[in-house]
Amino acid sequence: MNGEVAAAGRADQQIKIRGFRVEPGEIEAALGEVAGVREAVVVGREARDGAGQGERRLVAYVVLDPAAPAVGIDLRDQLRDRLPAYMVPSVFVPMEKLPLNPNGKVDRRALPDPEDVLPTLERARRKVPPRDNLELRLVRIWEEVLGTAPVGVTDDFFALGGYSLLGASLLARIESDFGRTLPLAALFQRPTVEDLAHLLRVGGGAGDEPALLRLQEGSEARPPLFLLHAAGGRALAYVDLARALGASWPVWALQDVQPPDAPRTLTGMAEAYVRHVRAVRPTGPYLLAGWSFGGRLAFEMARQLAAAGETVAFVGMIDTGLVEPIDRQATDADLLAEQLAGELPLDPAELRQAADPVATVVARAQQAGILPPDYPAEDARRQLQLFKAHLEIARTDRPERYPGRVTFFAAEEEPELPPGVPGEPGRGWAALAGKLEIVSVPGNHVTLIRDARNLEVLAARLREAMERALGGAAARAGSSLIGRARLT
Repeated sequence: MNGEVAAAGRADQQIKIRGFRVEPGEIEAALGEVAGVREAVVVGREARDGAGQGERRLVAYVVLDPAAPAVGIDLRDQLRDRLPAYMVPSVFVPMEKLPLNPNGKVDRRALPDPEDVLPTLERARRKVPPRDNLELRLVRIWEEVLGTAPVGVTDDFFALGGYSLLGASLLARIESDFGRTLPLAALFQRPTVEDLAHLLRVGGGAGDEPALLRLQEGSEARPPLFLLHAAGGRALAYVDLARALGASWPVWALQDVQPPDAPRTLTGMAEAYVRHVRAVRPTGPYLLAGWSFGGRLAFEMARQLAAAGETVAFVGMIDTGLVEPIDRQATDADLLAEQLAGELPLDPAELRQAADPVATVVARAQQAGILPPDYPAEDARRQLQLFKAHLEIARTDRPERYPGRVTFFAAEEEPELPPGVPGEPGRGWAALAGKLEIVSVPGNHVTLIRDARNLEVLAARLREAMERALGGAAARAGSSLIGRARLT
């Protein structure tokens, strides 16, 4: 009326995402066309974590039909056919209902921050975990750059919120870690961990395998946990365990990277691993643990560190047998079936009839998604040789006494053991440890670490035991986990 102009802001809901102006209503309309989606609202939010911290991204909140399977990647796939790539939301948050204001409209301010609910949502999504150490190293880089976890090896970089600048950061990390330069176009054409791992393998850019692998950065306020590999030499069994311990725990894993025919003894392997550990942590307190054969290595490393005057705060042995039953009739097919127990249905009798049992198992594991599509059979043969070498050490090298305290995590489903093999919960280790604490965990020798529900319990009890050892949980009253432990 008086000629003055007042800036009241935008009347629409447009959002600027990486230089593009996006109308959320168009995305919401496209989502409404997807079968199983009842309601949807799209907003722009700034990421709180990762290399993309502060960057605005699209977040879709959706109400689904109870029977609808579509979440996350499924919805992204649907929208890619309907919208330009820059309009596809980075994050999808399923909701039971959308919050409304008194006028009956969606209350956008009451929508939850996806950073607060993503851990639960990501666990609900089916992820393809890393299947070899190369994929594991790439997954760790992706999680750090994207600021989200877990990342599956078949997840699309751009569907997880990546964009060109983050892609450049990702490729710079790959060049730094692997000594191999990949063009940005490679990421656009092959936007998954699986794809990039294939490029690195084919081009010889994978580099040498490290003996010490960082699984989780954790907090500097905590001493790191060092996990020792089981028979076969791989650290992959500990990826999910590290995550289940919680983000504040620094976790490293040691793996056997020596040629399969290299001479090995229990003391020699432990000496080498102690050197690797002290390279990243020169002095204690040390936290050591291992599943199966790895518990034997942790025990011997603790003995050597203590003899050198170092403080060993915690030694965890996860269902480690002192005396290994000898099966002289076991074939390569039997050992392969044992290594993949619980992951791939295998009939050892059928494998014995195969012309090449190793190649047969690799092919089936690839079909089941347990191994990468280009996983070479020669790598499986190498691991089988390592598995045999470690079993021989377990059968012939008698550990020396360690005067300190050891926590033994005993599988509740005890195996049927042949005569001469100790069957008590401590599996014979009480005679060699200064003090042996027994903590029961659900499952058998394999499922205690491979079954997701059992793993959560194992992680919780492992965490409690380490906190007690460090003095952080000694006064926690009424802890059901502490109550489960007994001292022998």
